[in-house]
Amino acid sequence: MTCKRGLVALLIVAAAWVAVRRCSTTWTSDTPLPGEVRSKVARESSRAAAPDLRALVAGNSGFALDLYRQVSAVPGNASLAPLSISTALAMTHSGARGETAHEMAAALHFTLPPQRLHAAFGTLEDLEARYAAGAGMPVVRSANALFAQRGSAIEATFLDVLSRHYGCGVGLVDFAAHPGAANRSINRWVASRTGGKIRDLLGPATPDRSTILFVVSAVYFNARWDLPFERKDTATGTFNGLDGQPSRVPMMHQTERLAYTAADRLQAVQLPYRGGPLAMLLLVPDRGRFGEIESALDGVRLATLLLRLRERPVHLAMPRFTIESRVSLVESLRKLGMRSAFHNMSADFSGIVRKGGGWLGGVDHKSFVAVGEYGTEAAAGSDVYVTVSDHMTIETPVELTIDRPFLYLIRDTETGAILFMGRVAML
Repeated sequence: MTCKRGLVALLIVAAAWVAVRRCSTTWTSDTPLPGEVRSKVARESSRAAAPDLRALVAGNSGFALDLYRQVSAVPGNASLAPLSISTALAMTHSGARGETAHEMAAALHFTLPPQRLHAAFGTLEDLEARYAAGAGMPVVRSANALFAQRGSAIEATFLDVLSRHYGCGVGLVDFAAHPGAANRSINRWVASRTGGKIRDLLGPATPDRSTILFVVSAVYFNARWDLPFERKDTATGTFNGLDGQPSRVPMMHQTERLAYTAADRLQAVQLPYRGGPLAMLLLVPDRGRFGEIESALDGVRLATLLLRLRERPVHLAMPRFTIESRVSLVESLRKLGMRSAFHNMSADFSGIVRKGGGWLGGVDHKSFVAVGEYGTEAAAGSDVYVTVSDHMTIETPVELTIDRPFLYLIRDTETGAILFMGRVAML
């Protein structure tokens, strides 16, 4: 006779509204979850050591690029929020034991011992406070929540980790008797933490009555360009999709001094956001080279590109775009080595719930990214920058017209953390 065990589901949601008119959001303060149980251990305010933070960011970036390669095997546009995904899996990893814990650590590129690992995650999440300086400044908000079956015996050590490093507890709902009410509670939480951009994350048939725990991580991003595009300069242009089909799209134009490099078979340009160490990195492969550049992108190549960026005048033409993405990450994570976590007989999450612990029944990710011209009109720069060197030579602007598939990464340039990444394959 086999022992029936509960299902642990991960929901990872992300919303980015990039370069909007105003930094307004429906973000709400962290009120207690329904019937919440929470450790009495206080949120740790001390920062992790700098080497630990660097190790975490390097590992997270490695995992982000590994996961992106798996997800990008499916044709079309793609969007991920790697830090949100890593955070949700880190919380779950704190309750994993044995082979399950080892496989998760290897797949996620976790190299620090548990206490230092979670302290570093907590420090990275606390960095969002840097972006709350006032009106017009970037809004970066992350939030985590867990919803468990009422009556589950949640391990005290698991609750301690959640409270100390992630500032959250566990809300108690009744998946078994009232799945509809649980569905509504989780969907409301997600919508409130993503500025209303992610609604109805759970379909009407979710959660399953066998579910014992949902782990949810959300991030909301809202920022203006430091050097905004002028709306009057936007004109219709052609974007040639990865499928070979051209489409007519609104193309934004500007000539500004930007961090730029032309590497082998691609061009890269970085667009800073106003008010904080945040930027969007655009990687534009040469025509016909998108597939090989995308598949070869790893941590070393990304670091090399970043080191080669140099400020120079750039005449940039790029499309406005909006991407909504929903994807199951189960198969991708299995291929990266997380196998036992998804098997009902071999998974070991006994550090979360006593008497069984369950297995991962799903890891779902939904994201929204919108990019446009909008920003503070007074912050707009001159149409053309002309610089003169010591030898009185004029630096001619580089021409970069993004009329073909490209990659984007929204990064914290101070730590190197990747908040969002994806590709625009067709418009």
